[in-house]
Amino acid sequence: MNLINHIQELFHKSGHLAYGEGVTELQHALQTAQLAEQDEAPDTLVVVALLHDVGHLLHGLPEDVAESIFFLCSDEAYAISGVTLPIDYGWQVAVTYNEYPK
Repeated sequence: MNLINHIQELFHKSGHLAYGEGVTELQHALQTAQLAEQDEAPDTLVVVALLHDVGHLLHGLPEDVAESIFFLCSDEAYAISGVTLPIDYGWQVAVTYNEYPK
């Protein structure tokens, strides 16, 4: 499965879920892309706006992000500082090697 098909499948499967603010995940994605387009943003920025929360559609990510934040705020995370810590089930690495999380 290529990346575009995978993203389409994610929205088909989970786009109807509530994002919050009275809209679904899909509605939120379309709204942000439309706003970028109305601002005459470059096409790449419109795509980024469209997909900026795609992680919410992967494996219940919002709950996992909350658990990770609780950990990072705990005493056990004392040695972790000054880094960007992706909580994405290996998505960034997978894209590099064309192996997408199931």
